[in-house]
Amino acid sequence: MPGVRARSVLSIGRMISIIPPEMSGDVVNKIILRADDNDWEVRRSVAEALGKLKDIIPGGMEISVIKKIIELTDDGEWMVKEKAVYSIGLISDIIPEDMTGKIIGILLKLTEDSEVNVKVASVNTLGGIEERIPKDEYNVVIEKMIEISFDTDWSVRRICALSIGKLAKIPESLRQYAIKRLIDLSGDTDWSVRDASARSLGDMGTVIPRSMAEDVINNLLKLNEDFDPAVRDSSVRSIIRLKGIIPKNLRETVDGVLKSYKQKKAETNIRLVAN
Repeated sequence: MPGVRARSVLSIGRMISIIPPEMSGDVVNKIILRADDNDWEVRRSVAEALGKLKDIIPGGMEISVIKKIIELTDDGEWMVKEKAVYSIGLISDIIPEDMTGKIIGILLKLTEDSEVNVKVASVNTLGGIEERIPKDEYNVVIEKMIEISFDTDWSVRRICALSIGKLAKIPESLRQYAIKRLIDLSGDTDWSVRDASARSLGDMGTVIPRSMAEDVINNLLKLNEDFDPAVRDSSVRSIIRLKGIIPKNLRETVDGVLKSYKQKKAETNIRLVAN
């Protein structure tokens, strides 16, 4: 039965801590063989389990696992593709240098998938494996994230905002473009996109050009007045992280905001203790 096969594969993926070393090769091999199952639920379980089993993959089997996960990113069922993409993120540190370009190419292509969940998984994984992105692909990745940050679906815009903030090696030629896009996203109609933008601006740190410091801080100060408490909290946390770039003409305003923030936090803690 497909359901039983799918659950058995997932169960093995969750048993990594108790699988004896001498059995790891057989376990991984049996899961790889299940990747050709006719039932999509089984293939989805395989795509998920292969990523979770990274730490027990025997030395000579890494390439086989990586190739099988790559194969599953092209599955006809979107839920299989989604799990395979997330597994790429889990195994990123064992992917050989000569395969990283291919992997990034696959992820970039999947950011254009017709299924929103696959788009989100692809952007999320690109941001998560930032250190493995080849230098000659870095600009392409940034430009693609900015391009799809205009997606009509809020979850895609949100993950783009978060992932842009993870790209620490943004070249100077694209810094203004990336920061400007985050500022624009901070005015999104969806609160979670605004929150993601506020958090990412705080992540950018020295990537923010001095010429844009005032715009960034003013934007975060504006978000501190957002109706959503999560957005307000993220904006203040980012201001704190960016204290080194706050322009002199805004320091007094920022100090007032931070003082108010600390007072409100203290009052909240008192109420929690009282209750």
